[in-house]
This record gives sequence, structure tokens and C-alpha cells, in this order.
Amino acid sequence: MLPVLLHVGPVHVYSYAAMLALAFLLAGSVFSRELQRRALDPRRAGAMTFMAAATGISGASLHTLAERRFHDAASTGVLDHASGMTWYGGFLVATGAIYLYSRWHDMPFRRVLDAAAPALMLGYGTGRIGCHLAGDGDYGFPTAAPWGVNYAAGVYPPSQAFALTAIASRYPGGVVPDSIPCHPVALYECVVALAAFGLLSRLSRRCAVAGRLFSIYLVIAGGARFGFEFLRPTPRVLWGLSEAQIISCALVLIGAAGLARGVSSSRVRERIEAAKPAGNGGRIAVSWPAASLAFLVAGSGCTSTVAFTPRPNEPNNTVWLQGVRFEPAFVRDASLKLGPSDTYWLLPGEQTFVKWQDYHVRVRFDGSTWDCNFCAELRARSRGQDVCPLPDGKRPVFALSAAQVLVQESPSPVPNSTPQSAGPFQWDDGCFIPSATADQPDFGPMGAVSVTVNRSATWLAEADIGGAIFPSRLPDSATFAVVPQGGRLAMSPRRITQYVDPSTRQPDPKHWSWKVDVTTDPNGTPRWSASFSPGVAVGHARVLKGTFVNDVFSITATVVPSRIRVYERIDLNRTDPFASDIFYCFSDPTAADGDVDLTRCRSGGGQVTRKLVTPAYNLSLSPPSDAAVRTPLTWIVEFSDALPVPTLNAGEDLAIEFTLLDAASLP
Repeated sequence: MLPVLLHVGPVHVYSYAAMLALAFLLAGSVFSRELQRRALDPRRAGAMTFMAAATGISGASLHTLAERRFHDAASTGVLDHASGMTWYGGFLVATGAIYLYSRWHDMPFRRVLDAAAPALMLGYGTGRIGCHLAGDGDYGFPTAAPWGVNYAAGVYPPSQAFALTAIASRYPGGVVPDSIPCHPVALYECVVALAAFGLLSRLSRRCAVAGRLFSIYLVIAGGARFGFEFLRPTPRVLWGLSEAQIISCALVLIGAAGLARGVSSSRVRERIEAAKPAGNGGRIAVSWPAASLAFLVAGSGCTSTVAFTPRPNEPNNTVWLQGVRFEPAFVRDASLKLGPSDTYWLLPGEQTFVKWQDYHVRVRFDGSTWDCNFCAELRARSRGQDVCPLPDGKRPVFALSAAQVLVQESPSPVPNSTPQSAGPFQWDDGCFIPSATADQPDFGPMGAVSVTVNRSATWLAEADIGGAIFPSRLPDSATFAVVPQGGRLAMSPRRITQYVDPSTRQPDPKHWSWKVDVTTDPNGTPRWSASFSPGVAVGHARVLKGTFVNDVFSITATVVPSRIRVYERIDLNRTDPFASDIFYCFSDPTAADGDVDLTRCRSGGGQVTRKLVTPAYNLSLSPPSDAAVRTPLTWIVEFSDALPVPTLNAGEDLAIEFTLLDAASLP
């Protein structure tokens, strides 16, 4: 790929622009020659080219606006619309403009179209070489064919072109590698267009019936486009066909009707002879090299870029991350059904993946503020739509090589040390779109963006543009508590509350409960207040009395309960609901700290056994098949007459403290 042909000081000469200019020159020359062959003034080629250029671009924009209105009306969520420059919109409007010009100057319209047919084919084929060199996404599906082309260096590489599509799901991490060979569809089109140019040029010397040559052009151009669309990941809108294929069918039918009309006509031949223009003839003095055929402008299929330089201190010229999620490998493993969280307890060296819902850009453009969630735009493009048009209606290109994401500790947990970091990663690697319902997975992220956590710390993700760091918006971080390999780590005490009997709505002074808090996000997905790796387990628990001040617990005394009971679900249908525990552990009144040792617990048979559980779930029990996430365990602290609940003074609470161990170190 060669998107930029050369640099001249601050000016970049793009390969697509160079090939487009060459296409204009070649097509303009052919158009002038073909006009002369049909006894028409070749000096009018420049004027018609200029008019077609202006109206073709306008037609492309009108087509975009029409599609945008259609998608906006059909959408119930984000605003969707189509790309800014479309081939058929420009083609139809430019054809209408040439028709009006021909009528105004008393030129036979069908002969003008015949003159344009070979020029259109030559210009289109030449312009497609520019699209191929730019790597702008006009290529096709990945292929194992020996002529497959690597588009990694293009302005729109495969990881973006196929982002969040069914194709991406076939690859590790849900991302198509940029280096994967793809069908060079633009080159296929170039070969067909140049071959068709040769055919049309040859037929141009023979076709005496006006309009026949252009009809042949419509059949070839429409048929080729129809076939090549099957090699591209364009969205199917009707009968399994893309919009381009439906319009191509219409053009083929129009061309076929024109050919049939020519065959069944009165066979009146218009004699073609060299033109002998007299004087200026009222022509507009515009040379064809300066203007050329605008059908090619509308038919380029390539996109444009807008440059901007965001700065951290400029609110209308900035970027930020929002909706950042950290997911350790055990949360991403759907078979474990563990709840995502913002606080994780894990072993050193465990891998944590990072994704973000919004890589947001805000910039002043043409006097107005442009806001765009690039992740949402990426998802929309996978469906052939847009959500972030530029103020001029064009589609932006995400050629943001400097737009990255940095993931790091904040601050470093070790004084006078540099925070650990990972990345920077490309902005689109971690993009995801939340699923519409809790039982469906999120869309994305595109890449496997991950960090390795080795010590307890808070990690956050921030936008990095060329080394400039841009603050993120909440949620943007997660806290990791690392249990030492073969060691232990005490959790901060958690407040326990009196159990309330659902039938009587009365608090039970002998039973106090705790479980991981569960909330749900806007899509109904459960989120735990803390989530635990299967590599850690509760070794000890103790009950404490004290006060909470700003979530910090001050211990005033150690409490010895009768026992601690653990439940997956308290069965309220039993005469004694508390008899539905999965196991219970007696406290040790002789222990100085009142520890409850989970290596000496009992279950149904009453025998002493080791219990391998985390504060949130039982490691030995399979997760439910009918739920997206497990229901956290309920811990009941039980008091008795012999070991009663202590008296609590004003402002005092009871709390439970878990000591977590490396599960592999337990006897």
C-alpha cells in the first residue's frame, strides 16, 4: 500500500489524488475524441466535464442526505446514516445535468452519452488503482488465494474494515489481523473496466444507432459492480443484496431495454463523421484537462480526511475515554459466570483485559463543534452506516495513528517508584458496544488489550495522543488486590446487618448477614462490588465490633460468634430456613482473635472438612446454567445464648473480615 505518494515540504501528495488526476486527463482526452467522432464539437468537452463535476458531487451529497433521513427514521437508538460520497447519487444527477446542457445547446443527448461511455470506463478503471493504493476499504473479504493483498498499511486496514462483524468473530480476540490477505476488488474492477474500455472503443467505430454504446456500458458497469459486491462486506438491505447491487440491477435493466429498443427500432442510422465546428458556438472556455469527467468524482468510492490536533486544556479540541472496563481472565471466561466489578482479588501474574465503550473526540470544525464516539461509529460502519457525520456531511476517516490508549497504575503503590504501565494501544483495539440485554455478549472489543497485574494497585486507562495524556471520564479505573503467591491478604472489614425474616419482617438478633453487593448496569448485567479469582480462597474469617468513618473501619473489639453458616440460597420454605446451608464453621472461643478456620468446617454429614470458597462463590459448585452470572453466597454470622451478640453503642457496627489465601497453598 502507498497512501501517500510523496511529501513536498508540508504538502502530502496522495496516491489516490494522483491517480484521480491521471484518470481525469485520460478520460477527458477520450471524451473529446469521441465527441468529434460523432460529429459533435469536441471543444464542449471541457464545459460538460466541469458541469458534470459540480453536479456529480452535489448528487452524491444529496444521496447521502436521503439515506441519512431514511436511517434516522428507522433507528430507535443511535442516529445512523450512510457515507458522504456515493457513486449512484453523483451518476444520476450528473447525467441529468448533461441532459439539460445537451438540450440547451441542441446536442443529441444519446450521442453525447455514447461519447462518454468509453471515457467513463477508462477513468473509472484508472481511479480504482488509486483506491487500491490508498487501501481505503474497497477491498474484499480475506482470502487464501495467492493474489490476495496485504492492506495493513492502508488508510482503512482490515481490523477496522471488518470490525465487530461476523467475519471478525472467526478470529482470535474478535479482530481480523491487518496483515491478512484480502481480495483486491479494486484491481479486479480496474481490469474489467480497462477491458471494457477497449471493447467500447472498438464498438464505438461500428455502433451507428445512437444510445446503443451507452446501453452496453450500463450493462457492463452494472453487471460488474453487481458481481464484485459479493466479495465485499457491504450490508445486505433487500433479498440478500446490497444497495449497490439493487441499483446495479436497475442499470442493467435500463441498458438491456436500450439495446432492445435499438434492435427493434426503425434502423435509421445516424451517419458519424468528423465534426466541423464553426466559430466559438457559444461554448464555455473550460479545457478538459482542467475539469474532466465528474462521473469519476462521484464514482471514486474513496473517503476524505480531516486533520485536527487535540490538546488536553482545550475543551472543544480534545479527546477522552469513557466507560472503561477491566475484566480479568476469570471474568471473561463465560463458563465460570463470575460477576464483573471495579474491585478484583487475584493472584500475581494474572492477566486482565481492558476495553472502553467510548473513545470520544470533540473538535471545532467549520465553526461548529463536532462530537463523536468513535467506538459507536466503528460499530455503525460494520453495518454500512454512520453516527458521526462531519459538519459538511462527509464521512471521517479514522487514520489516527497517534490516537492511543495508555493503561497504568495510578498512583504507584510503591513510594518513589514509577507506576507500572501497559501499551500504548491503538484507540480502536479496545472498543466495545454494550449488548442490548444481559443474556447477550458485548460487541467487541476488537483486540485483546491486556495487562499483567503483579501487585495491589489501582489501574486506569487514559487517551494518549502523540504522548499527550487526556483525562478519562468515569468509569475509568479498577482496583486490584493481589494475594501473594503462597501467602495471605486480609480484606477490609465488611459491615454485617441483622437478618430480617421475610415472613414477619422482624430482625433476627441472633443472625447477621453479608454478601457481595450486586447492582445492574443499564442493560441489566449484574455487577459485583468485588470479584474473586478461582485461585484465591477464604482461609479465615473473624467478626469485629467498631465504627465506620468514610468506609474505614476502626476496631474496638473482637467478637466470637457461635458459628458462621454459608448459603447459596436460604430456603424460606423450610421450617428452619437456616438449615439449608451448604456448610457451617464453628468459631474457636480460645483463639485470641476469634478466627473461624475454614479448613475445619462441616456440612451435611457433620464431618470436619476443608471448604474451598471465595467470599462470593463456592469453587466446588458448578455455576447455574440458566443465569448470566452466579448469585453470590450469603454469609450468616450466628450467635447463641452461650455466645451472644455483643452490645453495640451508638455508631457502632459489626463487621466480618476475610483473610484470603493462595488456594494452592491450602492443606
